[in-house]
Amino acid sequence: MHKMILIVALSFVCFSLIAQNRLELSYREAIELAQNQNVELQIRKNEQRVNQAEHQEARMRFLPNATLNTSVLRQIGQQFQAVEDRIVVTNIATDFVSASLGLNLDLYNGMSRKNTYHATKHRLLAQSETIKQTRLNIILEVSRQYLQVLLDKELTRIAEENIENQRKILQQIENFVRSGIRARPDLLSQKAELSRLELEWVNAEIQVENDLQLLAGTLQIDPGYTLDIKKIDGIELSAFNHQALTVEELFIEAKKHRPDLKSQSETLEAARYDVAAARGLYLPRVTAFYNFGTFFTSLDERSFSMQFTSVYPVNTFGIRVNVPIYSNHQNKTNVIRSEVIARNEELNSLAMERQLYQEIQSAYLNYKSSLKREEVSAYQLEAALENVKVQEERFRLGLNSIVEFAEANRMLVQARSDSAQALYSRVFSELILQYTLGVVQF
Repeated sequence: MHKMILIVALSFVCFSLIAQNRLELSYREAIELAQNQNVELQIRKNEQRVNQAEHQEARMRFLPNATLNTSVLRQIGQQFQAVEDRIVVTNIATDFVSASLGLNLDLYNGMSRKNTYHATKHRLLAQSETIKQTRLNIILEVSRQYLQVLLDKELTRIAEENIENQRKILQQIENFVRSGIRARPDLLSQKAELSRLELEWVNAEIQVENDLQLLAGTLQIDPGYTLDIKKIDGIELSAFNHQALTVEELFIEAKKHRPDLKSQSETLEAARYDVAAARGLYLPRVTAFYNFGTFFTSLDERSFSMQFTSVYPVNTFGIRVNVPIYSNHQNKTNVIRSEVIARNEELNSLAMERQLYQEIQSAYLNYKSSLKREEVSAYQLEAALENVKVQEERFRLGLNSIVEFAEANRMLVQARSDSAQALYSRVFSELILQYTLGVVQF
């Protein structure tokens, strides 16, 4: 008795621990968790910080740069001193304190400063669109895996219902055999069919667990937690009418919304500004400067404050002009490099547009096919239900064999499975189409 109580208590503790580590997520919660945990998205956000810093640096180049230098030193040895009307060399130790402030402002540098500023701005915008595209990729992948688990659960439910129905049929056949209406081989055939269906149900359960583990890996869930998901209310993930638009119209919409295409466009603009900035190195550079310097020396008997503030301060200001004449082809190489990068970005833009058109065309055709498949599977399910009713009545009356009745049931189960798969296929194909347009809604 005590042993039985201990076993029950341990079972209750284990069940409580499992329940505590069970994590049940809705569709929206899974999307949000994936975005928070995704490593690639975090990397893109970190890269955004670098782009923001570069853009801020380019903006600050319009302001003067300032440098402050100070030094304190002692010089020991023979030194020159002016004594009355002659120079005397003596061996002494002398202290020096100096300070200087320098300001430089580029008045003109071939518009390189302005072009660099615009280039960093477009790179910042491109990175923002890259982050949006990464979010779309996460939504698509999580949605695919989430819908797959829902489909697996639906197929498992269908298998369970079929097993329950087959058990009821088995009881009927047992009664028929006892009353002599049916032969014993029919009973054996039904038992074999029931065993086969139970094996299929076990395989379906295993498939659910495998797909849940795959989704848990995508969501980066910590070890020790058991993942489960909630059913999406009204499996319709969106209400966007795609059938009213042609492929060309969808392509125009995609060019307005696709983040990766917009990111590529911004990258191309940044490359063009880089070309203009590189060409600016051929032009003269005009810089305004101002320097202030002062010092103190122990050779002078006057006080530190008098020397530092009144005797030795020097102000220097002016304009400096640098004209590039020959730079060992460095400027030319920089221009060629930036021009090649810009040309390659143009080619990438063209390639992305061609690929996008093909993706939209394929997604649109798959979406239309999924609608047709869903419609046909509904008719198939209706016909299978009617066939089962007829075959069940004929079997009850002894007008057909167990083989015909079992075949009708298999066709019904297959029709239910096809209907569920058609539904989730249509939902996912619609999600794919939205993804290609860059307007995923969830």
